[in-house]
Amino acid sequence: TRDRALTFPLLCTALMRLPQSSIKHELEDLFACLVPGDDFVRPTTSAFSQARSHLLPTAFTELADMAREHVYKERAADQLSLWDDLRLVAIDGSTIRLPDSASVRLEFEVDADETPLARISQCHDVLNNIIVDAAIGPLSTGEREMAIDHLLRLGSGDLLLVDRGYAAHWFFLLAELCGVELCARVPANHSLAVRDFFASEREAATITLEPTEVSRERIGELQSQTGVSLDCIPIQLKAVRIELESGEVEILLTSLVQPDLTIDDFSHLYSLRWGVETIYRQEKLPAEMENFTGKTALAVRQEYFATVFACTLAAVLALPAAKIVEEETSHRTLSYRINFKSVLCAFRRQIARLLWNIHPLRAMKRFLGLAIDEPVAVRPGRSFPRKPKVNPLRYPFAYKGII
Repeated sequence: TRDRALTFPLLCTALMRLPQSSIKHELEDLFACLVPGDDFVRPTTSAFSQARSHLLPTAFTELADMAREHVYKERAADQLSLWDDLRLVAIDGSTIRLPDSASVRLEFEVDADETPLARISQCHDVLNNIIVDAAIGPLSTGEREMAIDHLLRLGSGDLLLVDRGYAAHWFFLLAELCGVELCARVPANHSLAVRDFFASEREAATITLEPTEVSRERIGELQSQTGVSLDCIPIQLKAVRIELESGEVEILLTSLVQPDLTIDDFSHLYSLRWGVETIYRQEKLPAEMENFTGKTALAVRQEYFATVFACTLAAVLALPAAKIVEEETSHRTLSYRINFKSVLCAFRRQIARLLWNIHPLRAMKRFLGLAIDEPVAVRPGRSFPRKPKVNPLRYPFAYKGII
């Protein structure tokens, strides 16, 4: 064996600290944190590149699974927020801009403007800000296809929120077969049953979704892939009509049939789906997910799953802070939550000390202190008109930041 300055634990630590400047500066900062004084030899950027070429991205997915298992299976239940005793999860997809290289173009594809992009998908615990599962693939991969693996990680005790992009009989059937409760928005012309409900102007009704030819084909493919017998059968769901302030009518399909749930309850429930959109904003802006330190397809996968793990671990560590904010602001008119940008900032500053057991109690105290700083007021019913999309900030390799 060889003595290496950049061992596997150090390499993982460097990548999960949400690097935003050059590798040279990131390694300098990391080693200055871990080794007091000037008595250390910083690995070269070449050594970093060589070391990462042997690192599988699954290292970060396995670490993230361990963090989630600690929370959900050995969990301190009093620190987790639930909705009617159910874990509230939402699935949604997005795209991220990638560095331009032959390796990336071959694996992830480009858009009409010749910009390399990847399709990403995540399942998010929206009440606790924890990423339950994540995936990345070529731009041509469909969001529903990527969501299948997310669904297979869920089960009884989960309530899934999805938008109109997931409105398909086979997807709803798969959720039912997994034992997952469902609340999904669908287009008013989604199916004959939904169209009839929309035309009836009733507030709520039980409808039956019949299998389509696409459903039979998709369920048949899943049956072949999994080896599990799946029957493509009709499913019954409750349809709910919600009148938005804009005058638009929102149609929800749900498996929840509790008689005490009102239309307002369903409206509020579906509004909580926005949490999955928020985590994408946090990943792309404060965490700078698209600010890659490597140009290869392997580096893209490493840094994507490292960022997912970092956000997951940060959310887990911040659970006590969330309860502190809730208790300290309970007397106010509005409810408050922790500012996740502050959480990520605290995570980047303290995670190396926590992982390497360098004054861990002091580091955790500082982390929680930063995490509860400047809580954010939750203002129900706020909405803003969508603005035209602009090109997101680019991160040139030759001009890395100095933060």
